[in-house]
Amino acid sequence: MDSNTIKVFVGCDPNNCDLEQMMVLDYSIHKYTSLPVEIVWMQLSRDPQSFWYSNPETGEGWNTTKWPTPFSGFRWAIPEYCNYSGRAIYMDADMIVLSDLAELWAHPINGKSIVAAKTKADMTRLCTCV
Repeated sequence: MDSNTIKVFVGCDPNNCDLEQMMVLDYSIHKYTSLPVEIVWMQLSRDPQSFWYSNPETGEGWNTTKWPTPFSGFRWAIPEYCNYSGRAIYMDADMIVLSDLAELWAHPINGKSIVAAKTKADMTRLCTCV
C-alpha cells in the first residue's frame, strides 16, 4: 500500500445491522475522494484468523463486553493492524463524506498525535479521526 492510498477503517456492527449506512459511506467516500482508497470494515468475527476475532464463550480474541458498541475499542487497534506504520482515518459506519478525504489525509500531524474534532463544549469527537 503506497502513501497515496488513503486507508479508511470503519467500525460497524458484526451482524450487518448497519449495512445501508455502510453502503452510503462507501459510496460517499468513493464519490468525493480524489485518491485511491482502501476501506477496512472492522466487524467482530468468529473466524480465528481475523484480526477482529472474538469468541465470548472461550474468552478468546476481543472482549467487547464493556464497550458501548461492538466496535468501540477497535479504533485504538488500528496502529497495530497497520504495523505501527503510516497513517489511517477512522470513521463510524454512520458517517457521510461530503468532500475530498485527501484534504484530511494530508492534514499535518506533529509527532505521535491524533487529529479529531472538538465540540463547542471542548469535548473530543472520535467518530472520525486520523
